[in-house]
Amino acid sequence: MLKDLHIQNLAVVADVTLCFGQGLNVLSGATGAGKSLILGALNFLLGERTGPQAIRAGEEKAVVEGVFDLRGRVLDSSILTASGGGTLRLRREVHRNGRSSAFINGEPATLRQVQELSRQLIEPHGQNEQLRLKFTENHVVYLDKFARNEGLLARYQVSVDLYRTADRAVSEFDARIALVKEKKELLEHRLGEIARARISPGEKQKLEESIRVLEHASEVFEGLAEVQNVVYEDEASAIALISRARSRIARVRDLDAKFDGFSKELEDAEIALKEVAAEVRAYLDNFQFEPGDLENKQGRLAAILDLERRYGKPVEEILSESEKWKSELGIIEFEDEERAKLAAERTSRLEEVRIAAAALSESRKKAARELDKRVTRELGELMMPGACFRADISCEEDASSDLFVDKIPVRMHPHGIDHVEFCVQTNPGEPEGPLADVASSGELSRVALVLKEVVSTGREGSLLVLDEVDVGVGADLGEMIAERLHRLAASYQIVCITHMPQIAAKAERHLVAGKTTAKGRTFTEVSPVSGEERVTEIARMLGGREGSEKRLALARELLRK
Repeated sequence: MLKDLHIQNLAVVADVTLCFGQGLNVLSGATGAGKSLILGALNFLLGERTGPQAIRAGEEKAVVEGVFDLRGRVLDSSILTASGGGTLRLRREVHRNGRSSAFINGEPATLRQVQELSRQLIEPHGQNEQLRLKFTENHVVYLDKFARNEGLLARYQVSVDLYRTADRAVSEFDARIALVKEKKELLEHRLGEIARARISPGEKQKLEESIRVLEHASEVFEGLAEVQNVVYEDEASAIALISRARSRIARVRDLDAKFDGFSKELEDAEIALKEVAAEVRAYLDNFQFEPGDLENKQGRLAAILDLERRYGKPVEEILSESEKWKSELGIIEFEDEERAKLAAERTSRLEEVRIAAAALSESRKKAARELDKRVTRELGELMMPGACFRADISCEEDASSDLFVDKIPVRMHPHGIDHVEFCVQTNPGEPEGPLADVASSGELSRVALVLKEVVSTGREGSLLVLDEVDVGVGADLGEMIAERLHRLAASYQIVCITHMPQIAAKAERHLVAGKTTAKGRTFTEVSPVSGEERVTEIARMLGGREGSEKRLALARELLRK
């Protein structure tokens, strides 16, 4: 519940705090008194963007803060970890430099976070609600809300997503097959060329190493032979010298513990040198230099380098690519089997769409019959005798669609296969027609109010803001609309901006907006009224000569009722 709304420096509002209560709260005042600014402040709190032009002249920033009582409410939000003892404060500011800021319980927050919370607590309903009814794409939303189709709609949307994925897989497969067939001759030529080259992974690196050795074969052979002699063969080889050193250290090793370490290190060095000698000997034993080896290997390397030049990538990447080309050509071989598999998946998913769409449509048709009866009955109570409301449900034919209903291809919309349009007959004997075309503004406002109650489009317990719900409605309907709002107030906290005295008289709390002028500046003030002040305000709303006793008596009678 909205307890307080504080507005500071917004247009002609200097500093106003509005206090609201449970049930029906009304805001009245003369035309131009600034009632619409209150709605503007609430819209600002809901996340509407407001520029520096909205700031009161001479001030640096405008502020709107709403204080909500959250007792009995659970908000769907990960933002709100603590509610300040059951109270939530949402605050927005806009500065003269164009910068805006937002706060939740005094802590800085993002605009999106404030929007997420405020839109769970406040639901504006004004002439925009009537405007929503003028667009038929919104009618299915009302019907689904009435039918409680959330689960069926989610099931349909999931099945459509899965079908779209399966359908896309078939299209992508066909495109891929077409591309492979187009490149088939080129790929086969490349694979044949690579196969004839008989290149093995890592061969290029081995060739380069082998060629470097062969180009310096004599130097390598002589150098390794000398190493073999120095390390192992000569009488004064490194191994022989280390062996002699080990023998000498063995004679004195018992004299000092350090000598044992020296002996061990000499032993390790001897083992390491023997391993080197063995490897050098093995290399020399296997070292062969046949005439033509170098030339052959250089030719082989040149062939690999030429392949890299023509393909524009290293040979390892060419070999990797060749595996991909084999895979691409391989899908042609199993083309029919793979397409049949993908097509079967698409058919299965399409059947799921058909079943989900049929269940959703059946639910809508059943709910539409009940909605028709209830809205028609309620409109009769709002002085539209003989009026008839009907939710027309049809399918839109689409020759490109794969989904058929009664052998006719129908379009799959995000909300289902149904086109829902509200139709009315406003007077007996008059033709039925689309709501947007047939209903007057007053009739449209009554339909909107009835749907709000019958369909329950808001969150129970939230603030319902009604702006000019009485637009286009005569005084004879005031009592009935007031009674309707009073019933709605059992489920919602309502703030209603109105010119109708019957509605004002039904309110649990009555606020009056007015303008004053001081020192050449205009101010909008909002004050609660009760007792004789309220009688006077309702008398003003009744019209006629100011101070008329008859008008004051009628105002008292409205309040007494």
